[in-house]
Formats: sequence, structure tokens, C-alpha cells
Amino acid sequence: MQDKRKRYRLDDLLAEIPDGMPRDEAWEAMGEVGAEVFDDTGRRLSARARIEGFLAETDEAVFVRADFAAFGSRAAVGRVLLALLREGVLVRVGVGTYVRATISTLTGRPV
Repeated sequence: MQDKRKRYRLDDLLAEIPDGMPRDEAWEAMGEVGAEVFDDTGRRLSARARIEGFLAETDEAVFVRADFAAFGSRAAVGRVLLALLREGVLVRVGVGTYVRATISTLTGRPV
């Protein structure tokens, strides 16, 4: 059964706020935390798509699980991280700590 409720984007709602009304500076960040994110066609992005996008945009090499918390539920993030570990994109170096994988010249496996 398809949900018939109208979906709003945070940017659209913020644009409707009258100029004289005070705005909280943190509102701009709300789109990244806990809100649904949509692609250009209006489809909701999956936790995997959001995490892969984050990894592509950042130059960081080390990540903690909390870095991915805004991209989905704990279970969804866990499934995505496990898939990325199995695919060799990330390597777990400790509990909740991940690094970008590089291919070993000796073994050919991600390290």
C-alpha cells in the first residue's frame, strides 16, 4: 500500500517562513539529522546511498560508528557497514572504528 501523505522537504518548509520571524541557526542542519533525504527524482535515499555518498565526499580515512548515525536506524547502519566490510570498502580496526580499505600488495586482500 502506497503512502498518500504529501512529503515535504526541509528546504521547502524553511522557504515558507516569513522574513520577520526569528529563525534558529540549527534549522539548516536538521536536514542531515534524522530527516528523510530525497534524490533529484523525489525518491527517498537509502541508508546505503547516504553512507556511500558521505564516504565519497569526505577525505577522512578513519570513521567511528557515530559518524554514520544520522544516515539511518542503528540496524540499517549496521547492515550497511557489514556489507561495506564484506565488499572490502572499509576495514574494522576496533569496536565501532573503521578505516578506508587499501589493497595489500602481498595478499591482494583489503587491509
